[in-house]
Amino acid sequence: SLLFYIGLDKKLKNISHHCLFFDKDFEKHAEEIYSTPRWPSEPLFYASFTSKSDSSVAPKGHENMFLLIAIAAFTTMFSTTLTCLDASPRAMGKSLSLLGYKKLGGYTFWLILLSVGTFLIFVFLMSEMGSLVRVATILSFVTAPIYAILNYTLVTSKYMPKQNRLNFGMKIYSILGIIFLTFFSIWYLTLI
Repeated sequence: SLLFYIGLDKKLKNISHHCLFFDKDFEKHAEEIYSTPRWPSEPLFYASFTSKSDSSVAPKGHENMFLLIAIAAFTTMFSTTLTCLDASPRAMGKSLSLLGYKKLGGYTFWLILLSVGTFLIFVFLMSEMGSLVRVATILSFVTAPIYAILNYTLVTSKYMPKQNRLNFGMKIYSILGIIFLTFFSIWYLTLI
């Protein structure tokens, strides 16, 4: 989605806190952003004027607004992928290096692995947006417990400063969260 934050130097009439501007053909809009991913020819959008219900969010006599436009799912997923391709290798590399897995702990190793995997997924599924979203969702559910376990291992290791270490209650809470993530992922996988 494309999101704009806008401040206006006047008050607007005939609007409410939440406004949907769906005055064009919704079917055409949905086809353009999902079936044949491209910028919609006549974008439909949602507008939120929070200053209509909370006067503290804009100066007196002014209005604030947020515009949300749904754009091509591929564009959204591509930008998210680029962001993750930088953050994930850094986090995985540093975490595994601290945990003693030096051979698996390099930024370059994770960058190449994730780049090749992402490229292959895009190449094989680009024409099928539904399948692409399904694969991305499955990978998210499968990797969430793995990231949680790695994170827990790291924050309970000797590398965590003593003043920041988890107390007993937080350790139990973390373990329960990992168990929940694991069972939720298994449950999700049984639904597909």
